[in-house]
Amino acid sequence: MRLLHAWIGNDGKAMKAAKGKLFQVRWRLNPGAGRIAIERKLTRFRTKAEANAFIERLTMAEYRMTDAFGRTWRFDADGQPTDEPEGAATLLDKLEEYVAARWTTLWSPGQRTKVRGRLLRLVAVSVDRASDREALLDGLESQKRHRGARPEPASTIEWAARWLRDVAFYPDAIAISDEMAAGERWLRAASMSVASIDSETVTQLRIHFTEGQVHSTARTYWQGTVIPFLNWLRDTEVISPATLAGQPKLRRDLEGERPDPRRIPDPTQAALVAAEMGRAHGEPWELFTLLGFWCALRISEALYIRLSSFIFTDDRWWLEVELQERRTVGACTDGGETKIVTGTKATRDRTPTRRLVPIPDFLAKRLVDRYGETLGVGDDRLFVGPRGGVANDSTVREWWHEAVRSTLGDALELDGITPHAMRHAGMTWWFAAGKDHKLIQRWGGWTSIVQMLDTYRGVIESLVVQELDGLDDFASQWELEEQSLPASDAATESPTRGGVVVDLLEWRQSRSASS
Repeated sequence: MRLLHAWIGNDGKAMKAAKGKLFQVRWRLNPGAGRIAIERKLTRFRTKAEANAFIERLTMAEYRMTDAFGRTWRFDADGQPTDEPEGAATLLDKLEEYVAARWTTLWSPGQRTKVRGRLLRLVAVSVDRASDREALLDGLESQKRHRGARPEPASTIEWAARWLRDVAFYPDAIAISDEMAAGERWLRAASMSVASIDSETVTQLRIHFTEGQVHSTARTYWQGTVIPFLNWLRDTEVISPATLAGQPKLRRDLEGERPDPRRIPDPTQAALVAAEMGRAHGEPWELFTLLGFWCALRISEALYIRLSSFIFTDDRWWLEVELQERRTVGACTDGGETKIVTGTKATRDRTPTRRLVPIPDFLAKRLVDRYGETLGVGDDRLFVGPRGGVANDSTVREWWHEAVRSTLGDALELDGITPHAMRHAGMTWWFAAGKDHKLIQRWGGWTSIVQMLDTYRGVIESLVVQELDGLDDFASQWELEEQSLPASDAATESPTRGGVVVDLLEWRQSRSASS
């Protein structure tokens, strides 16, 4: 805890009480872990000198100073100054210090919810008795599942789970009941002492967070959350450096990260999904889907697109991709925002410079027809919700899955593909178009060409060798003539145009004539 301010109440004057005039001391504390400041007060001083002496003890408690009598002061769990010897620190105590120290420096707002959830689990598995540990984990899951209308906990362990979930690492001001306070006391008493952390304990923790998990999840849990915390314990000399020595590194599951070529839609299938999105929700969402496919966008990148994201240069339209908009929990952000704008994702944990992605001619024609001279000008969003508000990530995903079910339901290998399939498809089509790998690396925003080629190795090997002049020629291979559409597909066409794909030759001629 950190002392923010201490003062004598009532403007420094004595207050009337049953025992006569007394001086009241008030002080505000920062409890850490991102929580709001708390205020304490004490009314028992008959003289102003006694009150000032108490304020001095508050200051000494903040810095753990020793007074003239050899007493070392600190704050207890209730925020009161005490000179009693401090008990053995538990893993929970140190985790609270760690979160407070790293709250605004280590994690981005979007990371905080995930990091906290994993740290809560670390507290749960540190409980000594196995039966209590399982009960606490069950309680945490119950609190997670029933955030809206949760049943009242039936045991002290379940109350501890509610306290841990709602109070320990959360900034919200929550009234703590007597039962919840009892759950906190139980958890602090049951949590592992940091003095008991040794090499064997670290091995057990590693097994718990990695065994039975897929490789990417195991790396995120262990290397992304627990190891940084243990390194912090080592750096602050709470545990010995030898404690972490000899822990085997987790191997990456590169095979699991590679996209399955069978689950990547071809341009015909992509056009059908896009047409269904447009039929059900309006033409902008057809363009959203087509841009996602042909520009290899992540859904968070596509949702951020503005009119100013389009640039006309080198005789063609390009899409500038530099930022993305992601959803987060309001309690995890400094200002309560539920959507945050960040740089795009990159390999090697580096954010690349902006990338310019080529837009195929047929799609550029669609964009120009709809937005006219405003394309490339202004900060208006292209994709908004039905009422003109910011598009909701989860809602768009629901639209996507419904469109996939209604158009690609017969293609079992594509069953349940997520919007991230747009990213994989766009990358695949660039490879199929025979574009130079350095260009694809630049368009896709990869900082490592080796990792890019290794990730898409199976895709590249599965592609049929095609003699193509460029991306536009590749797109033209998939033009769907209106008369050749099966009757079952005719209903999926967008009501805003006659065919699924525009005649590229006609549009090129019109452009040449206008120039």
